[in-house]
This record gives sequence, structure tokens and C-alpha cells, in this order.
Amino acid sequence: MRFQEKSECDNEISSDSVDEASLANYIFQHEIYMTEIPKTFKETQISPDKEKWDEAMSEEIKLMQNRKVWDLVEPKSNMKVLGCRWVYNIKHDEKNNVKKYKLILVAQGFKQRPGVDFTDVFAPLVNFDIIKFLFLLLVCILRWNHAQIDVKGAYL
Repeated sequence: MRFQEKSECDNEISSDSVDEASLANYIFQHEIYMTEIPKTFKETQISPDKEKWDEAMSEEIKLMQNRKVWDLVEPKSNMKVLGCRWVYNIKHDEKNNVKKYKLILVAQGFKQRPGVDFTDVFAPLVNFDIIKFLFLLLVCILRWNHAQIDVKGAYL
């Protein structure tokens, strides 16, 4: 298993200047850096949080099925079938309690060869910074209330 990457903790605790706030901050930061996130499906199956990872995977698959993300087809003899893998993450609340076991199923597109498996590459993209700027401009001009949310399956 790998540890969630964060910048190193700059807070050093000295025995003569320990107060409750700095101790709580030290413990909080220590816990953030020690959050274990599996890299593979096999690691989720030996994790102490196996049931939570399995539940999150089931929910993600149900969401993709409900949104008809794929069609199951028989591959032709000249087709190359790409594999897929899960990418795992853990979301925490402001007190570092586990808020959500988050994951995404991704195709292993790196196995494709240009000119053999595909000829054209096109992805209609928009600069997300421009979208954020325009949205913030609207919020300010129209004096809207705003909040940050997590949209489930937004990438589908």
C-alpha cells in the first residue's frame, strides 16, 4: 500500500512549548500523512477496510450501469480488448474523519498503439480555469450564495 502524498509537516513540537492546539494540529497532520490508500484491487481485498472498498466499487458499477456507460459486446477477432483498473482515494472531512471511499474505473489506454489501434485523437476540451473564472464572476456580480459540492459520477 502507498501513503497519500502530502507536503511534509513543518510543525515541530518542543517539550517546552506544547499547548493543546499545537498538539492537536500535530496529531491531525500525522494522521493525514499516514492514510493508507490501496494501489490495486488485490490490496483492497486484504485491507482492513475491504467491505467499504467493495461497497464503493459496487456503487460505482451500479452508477455506470444506470447511466449506460458501456455496451457489452463480443469482441471480433481483429479487435484488441483493453483492460481497466481502479484508482482509489479517500476523502476526509475538516476533522480528518474518513468521509468517503472514492474510486474511479479507468481504461488502460496506454496499451494502444497509434496507427494500429487508433488513427485519430480528438477530445473536445474546455479550459476549466476560464469556466471557474466566469462562474466566480457571476457569483460576485449577481451576489449568489455559493458552496462547494461533490457530484457523484460527474465524469460519466
